[in-house]
Amino acid sequence: FAGNVGIGMTAGTIPTEIEGRASDGKSLRLWDNAGTDILDLYNNGTNAYINTTHSGGAGNPLIIQTNSITALTLDTSQNATFAGNVSLTGGFLSISGDGSNAATLTESSAGILTVSAVDDIILNASSDIVLDAGGNDIRFKVNSVEYGKFKNDSGDFAIFSSIQDKDILFKGNDGGSTITALQLDMSAGGVASFNNTVNVNSGRINFYDGA
Repeated sequence: FAGNVGIGMTAGTIPTEIEGRASDGKSLRLWDNAGTDILDLYNNGTNAYINTTHSGGAGNPLIIQTNSITALTLDTSQNATFAGNVSLTGGFLSISGDGSNAATLTESSAGILTVSAVDDIILNASSDIVLDAGGNDIRFKVNSVEYGKFKNDSGDFAIFSSIQDKDILFKGNDGGSTITALQLDMSAGGVASFNNTVNVNSGRINFYDGA
């Protein structure tokens, strides 16, 4: 065809037309009854696009509905708003603010969720941060090797040093210098070594010879 091919709908309150753009033959445009291009479906030879930025469509969001109910809104600030739940049945979710160094959320077939980032992961809450572990353990690892954990031990709060014969150290900042206030030596049955004076406000200190 030398020009465009249109399908006109004159019945109803808003006539519409679908046409193939003559310049490249790769687009379909939706027009309103005032001749304004409101939606452009096109392919640049590599990617397929749905575009509302032509003519009178500029600045308008793209709204996807099902059964007249909005499921997804895409605005011109690159924000996507879902009205309901978002489910991924495969792959992973990648989040990147600068186009690189993406953080990813991946779910394994065992129902394990892994959050990965090339730098820090920051939890910032205006209220509390709650860690609720139904398995009773909150584990700390480096390169998949566990070095410690917090455990609900029959209702008692237990602090574990997971690596054999490695100690538990209580450290702090004393005038700008790091000190070890208390060392619990796991290779010696839990011998406690205090860095300085031990004050007892009431009661007493009992000494046993192990008998």
